[in-house]
Amino acid sequence: MSAALQAARLDRMRMERDDIARLDARIAHAQRTRADAQAALTAAQQALEEIDAELGGLSVQRSLAAERLHNVARVRLRDVVATIPHDVLQCIFDARVFSEQPDTTTTIRSLMRIPFEVSRICKRWREAALAMPNLWSHLYVCELRPHTLQLAGLVLERSKGAPLNIHLTHNQGDQHFGELLKILSGHI
Repeated sequence: MSAALQAARLDRMRMERDDIARLDARIAHAQRTRADAQAALTAAQQALEEIDAELGGLSVQRSLAAERLHNVARVRLRDVVATIPHDVLQCIFDARVFSEQPDTTTTIRSLMRIPFEVSRICKRWREAALAMPNLWSHLYVCELRPHTLQLAGLVLERSKGAPLNIHLTHNQGDQHFGELLKILSGHI
């Protein structure tokens, strides 16, 4: 083999070795960069887990604080309601009842529910509602059943002779109609 060919092959081998050395250096650099990135990723994942745990704790604390606020607000409202004088409560109830005109079945039915709703709020409101015959002056009867008759009797008893607004719907031959008429006869 000629000396020129051998020299060319040696040059070629040197170039390949230099190329391999450069590639090895780049690989080593890339591996270090990857290791650094992996360490940063691990640290970021750990930080993310810590942040998630903190967020979970903060959410629980916020829920508890919101519940405490709700409870304090409810107690405060109850305290405010408890200070409303009896006669003012009666005016409020009157305004609620007489703000609606009993011109539809739905309105009459809702007027009949008002005294029951306000009398469930608290003992004072119940006392105020029971002391107001006008509040109990709306009677709506659409189905004649034993519990409806009891409810009608209760409303009529609590109306204490106040003028009544009665809305009655019944089917011909209803077996409880006679009982209802007996209940109504003492108040009409």
